[in-house]
Amino acid sequence: MGAKDDGALRELSLLMLELRRQFAGDLDRALIILVLLTAGSQAAKTRSATAIARVTGIPRESVRRKLNRMRSASLVDLEADGRWRVSGNLRETLHMLIAASAPPRLAANIGTSVDRDRSNRPGEAGI
Repeated sequence: MGAKDDGALRELSLLMLELRRQFAGDLDRALIILVLLTAGSQAAKTRSATAIARVTGIPRESVRRKLNRMRSASLVDLEADGRWRVSGNLRETLHMLIAASAPPRLAANIGTSVDRDRSNRPGEAGI
């Protein structure tokens, strides 16, 4: 591995450490949130608990329980059509966290997804 790879791995490890801290050690919850952020508002099929389980490899019942706990904590919202989305406050916090500590390409991809998801919601300004 070259110096470039070492830098990317360092950035990724810092992001993982921060996500672990933000999610009280539960990286599965962080992964579920990242899947929701990168799914965008147009990808209804990837925003169901079953689809999230399939994408992440986390058992469906575990995904469902984690989503419901996160919903109780106002971290995610369940829309009328059964799609999950990241709540506005958490979206803003994660956007700042990712911009500060994610590898640039990852931050750009997730940031674009967050902005796109937010801009498709009536009454919500972009981040």
